[in-house]
Amino acid sequence: MGTFALTAEPLVFDCPLSEVSEAGFQLTVTFSRDAGESRVAYQHGGLVSEATFDGQVVEAARLAVRRLPSCNCGEQTQLRETLRVALLSQSQDRELSGRCPERPLDGGVPSPDGGVFRPASAAGGFDAVRACGELLDEVVPEHSSPSPDAGCEEACFSCRLLYRVEGMRR
Repeated sequence: MGTFALTAEPLVFDCPLSEVSEAGFQLTVTFSRDAGESRVAYQHGGLVSEATFDGQVVEAARLAVRRLPSCNCGEQTQLRETLRVALLSQSQDRELSGRCPERPLDGGVPSPDGGVFRPASAAGGFDAVRACGELLDEVVPEHSSPSPDAGCEEACFSCRLLYRVEGMRR
């Protein structure tokens, strides 16, 4: 399906943890699948996870344990990451003048009509040239440990970071 170089720009930022930057960032993700399958392999940061593909949108979610020193919870803090992107075909990208639509996950992507087609496998590979969507990171402190570090409950709490992501296939 392709490797995409994405830019993430913050939309919602309610995490006052010092380890979390309020600035945007770059990420590279790879999606792959067997033709005609809805299950997708999602690779980012050296980790491969399962994802789904409905013919337009890829959705990938995973949970990872993180050590956040300002959280003071030892190895107990989890980060839930959910990436949802609409993959745009060449014809959809042309229809949008080479830009992501305002609502790529909610009706903003041109529907198949006339010369506009969803991304699909073709002789030259998978016809997706742009990815548009969002990345949601949720900090999920785990307070169920029998002996959490002192101050964990006060210093760490659940919070969300929502980013608009967009980028091109590499």
